[in-house]
Amino acid sequence: MAPGLSSFRRHNTDPFGLAKRHRTACSNRDKASLDIFWLRDESLEESDNLPDPDVLAQEIVDDIEAALEQFREIVIDLTARVEQSEKI
Repeated sequence: MAPGLSSFRRHNTDPFGLAKRHRTACSNRDKASLDIFWLRDESLEESDNLPDPDVLAQEIVDDIEAALEQFREIVIDLTARVEQSEKI
């Protein structure tokens, strides 16, 4: 081994400071607060004004069905593009 190399390795096992950055990132992550209490929807503060649960459920179903229809249109468009590119 070259003279001084063992000393270099002993003192510089992480010359780029990756371990320190990892420890810092983990420490910062552990200190992060996932409290979302401050994300209140002010329109929902008066629960007396909410629609009945069956109305809400139907609105959700309608939204999901509309989204599915949009995905179906995307699939049709992508399929047509693939078929067109295969003909070229």
